[in-house]
Amino acid sequence: MGTMMLRRSVLGLFALLGLAALGGDLLAQGKHGGGGGAPPPTPDIAFVELTGKDVLLRVMSADGSNARTVIGARRSTSMIDTAPCWSPDGNRLAFVGVWNGGSGLWSVAVSGGSPSLLVPFAYTIPPYYPNVDWSRTQTPDGSDKIVFTAPIGGANDAFVVNPDGSGLQNLTQSGDVLRVCWRQDATALVVVDTNYAVTLNHLAPAAGGLTIAGVTPLGTMGGLPHVACANAHDWISLKTGPGGVQIVDLSTSPPGLTDLGNIRPNQAATFSPDDSRLVYRRNQSLYTCFVDGTGETLIRDGDHGYPWCFSVAWRRN
Repeated sequence: MGTMMLRRSVLGLFALLGLAALGGDLLAQGKHGGGGGAPPPTPDIAFVELTGKDVLLRVMSADGSNARTVIGARRSTSMIDTAPCWSPDGNRLAFVGVWNGGSGLWSVAVSGGSPSLLVPFAYTIPPYYPNVDWSRTQTPDGSDKIVFTAPIGGANDAFVVNPDGSGLQNLTQSGDVLRVCWRQDATALVVVDTNYAVTLNHLAPAAGGLTIAGVTPLGTMGGLPHVACANAHDWISLKTGPGGVQIVDLSTSPPGLTDLGNIRPNQAATFSPDDSRLVYRRNQSLYTCFVDGTGETLIRDGDHGYPWCFSVAWRRN
């Protein structure tokens, strides 16, 4: 990990921490930025922003410039409940939420247009904290897939689905999954259960898609962890309760860990495509920093009234 010192195991750090707590109408894109003229540069970061009346899915450059709205709707009928996640080619975004009255897993082109409902849900207010992640490369069955948590059938599990909404599978079938994300090479899922235990679930091809071929425990947290996987390295970021971010190196045995105690976001910190930087939300604003925790930079200020920043994710490739 370059000059970063990955000295402590995950279990060792957990012990050290004492298991400490972790239908409105679509709004016109031009109304919230991204008007005419030359095409905007390829965006780096997607984020959800809340105004007094609207929920907006937006994209921008890594320095906070060139912000534009992908889709927007009234908060009376719509809400995005997760950080958006990027498709491997950077052309689409997926999210879990309610959009114009319909609840489920959604996908939308970064260029804009109407979102597509991939998997419908039976509720309108989520009874849990959902999350979603798109594999950055092909999974063991030779396809790229979206993984998400949902109480389909009455209990929280990790589901995978093809990007067109076909091939829905309940992978965990345990009823106790809260968080999930893809390992960097898409060969495994990082899963957090209701006991705040973090495990690595190794995948194998099976009839109809994928199956869990084995589970490696990574440790148990004292509060609900937020997790995100890296893109160019076999790392994950962990954020628990009021604590800082930890970068876990899964390529070592036992996994090594770097504690970025000075970086204290509200949600998971996601990696830039080369893993050199992180983006995250603290309070209602968005920040970036280098992966060693230095160079924190405010890129979107939401701490002085609307619009508020709600969640954020860096593109994968």
